[in-house]
Amino acid sequence: MQARSNHHRKMKCHGGQKTAENISNVTVKEHRAWHTLFKHRRPPDIVDLINTVWIDPEYVIVCMKRKDYNEGRYSW
Repeated sequence: MQARSNHHRKMKCHGGQKTAENISNVTVKEHRAWHTLFKHRRPPDIVDLINTVWIDPEYVIVCMKRKDYNEGRYSW
């Protein structure tokens, strides 16, 4: 069995709390990979990096606040 680690979905340095909704339990390997790739970037900056470097140029990943998504505030 792989060792596990708690990952703050909204980082503590960006105001994230130590609550069940904000913690994902991932493997240590996954946790290290995330922070190696994305450091302490915010979600919009991560999406920009993925779109610029990693994803097929025919596609785009979009980042929006969950509240706006749930309330239908998107234009596509």
